[in-house]
Amino acid sequence: RPGRVHAGAFAPGVAVQPVVVRFPHAHFDPSWVEAGPPLPALVRSMLCQLVNHLELTFLPPYVPSADEARDARLFGDNVRRVMASALGVECTGHTLDDVALQREARQLHLPVDAAVVEMDVLARLFEADRQTVAAVMRSFASLDHEGKGALTLDEWVQAVSAADKDADGRAGGGTPSSTRDELEAVFRLLDVDETGTLDFREYLLGTLLMNTGVGGGKHHDDALRFAWLALAGSLDARLDRAQVRRLLCLPGNEHSLTDTRAMELFEEVDVNHDGRIEWSEFRACADTHPELLQAFSQRMVTRTAPPPPAG
Repeated sequence: RPGRVHAGAFAPGVAVQPVVVRFPHAHFDPSWVEAGPPLPALVRSMLCQLVNHLELTFLPPYVPSADEARDARLFGDNVRRVMASALGVECTGHTLDDVALQREARQLHLPVDAAVVEMDVLARLFEADRQTVAAVMRSFASLDHEGKGALTLDEWVQAVSAADKDADGRAGGGTPSSTRDELEAVFRLLDVDETGTLDFREYLLGTLLMNTGVGGGKHHDDALRFAWLALAGSLDARLDRAQVRRLLCLPGNEHSLTDTRAMELFEEVDVNHDGRIEWSEFRACADTHPELLQAFSQRMVTRTAPPPPAG
């Protein structure tokens, strides 16, 4: 299925000649993917066939419209749709970065298919690049000790709790670790398909949502809602001081808020001084203090990253 095309061939804004490739076969498909057999096995299987067919179909030249001539991305996407139609397949958001991420997954002992995330879609929605996704993958791998590419609720709680203890220990303690109820709440939010397991793609989307919401980004409101629900459980609930500390403070992290700063924000928001804050107060505070959401976003990645090597 055609993934994203590069804009280079379409930048001049002149007609192009689309060509589609097919590999007709009866027993073995010679098309290679990163998750497929290694090269020696691929060559051996091809040699076991009497003949390997390759079909090239030259489609009619595609002449761009005025809009396409000005926009190489639009031009390329439309040509891709014509090619997909000729092959009888759908377009996808895969790019060469997906292949590179599969190789990264192999090095991290994760299933290579877990790294197929359709980078073009993520780039459009979250402005994410391969380096960002790879960093999140390394964070996920530090939790997925069995290398299955997915975590059950118990595995999630155990892994994140252990990471919290490591973080507390490296920073000398002083910040309460997340409770099981809070970790379960985050798990339920991330498990969008409600399968009872958290795969890498779900973990990635939650992390990107938080990161792109920081600083008033286009996902700011969604990220705020996610952060609140992760601890409070509902928009009608209220947070106390201890919960706000767990929301904002992460020992040993330069982007985390100090306990003093977190309590200053709490007192600013808690106008009636009853020791609890509501969703509307939290949202208003986050709009004027972007460091609040940035601090929580670190709970999605940095807290679960493995400790730096000694020395």
